[in-house]
Amino acid sequence: MDNVIINEEDRLLVINKGAQGTYSLDEIEECTIQFEDAHFKGKSKPFSHVIYDAWVQTGWLRPPACYIGLIIKLKNKETVYAYISNHKVRYGTKEYDEDKRIAKKIKKKIDMN
Repeated sequence: MDNVIINEEDRLLVINKGAQGTYSLDEIEECTIQFEDAHFKGKSKPFSHVIYDAWVQTGWLRPPACYIGLIIKLKNKETVYAYISNHKVRYGTKEYDEDKRIAKKIKKKIDMN
């Protein structure tokens, strides 16, 4: 099952992982891509601990792990969250790049509406 589905015919956004529900595309004010620090997922408000989407010199340490998702602000000032990643991904890996590509594709569709 896709975590986020856009039904362009009915102008609906369906979130299956995160703030589960169905939202009208007409009610979306803003959408941003965020990278939640994997250490904090489920321990605090979604995406309140984020990491930057940039290469950082880590020496012998592994790059940070994160969950890629969307923060969607609605016109009624409510904020909803959608996770693209099904599991934590590390910066620069194939899984990270694929989840980021999906997030960008969904954001682009939302922004066009």
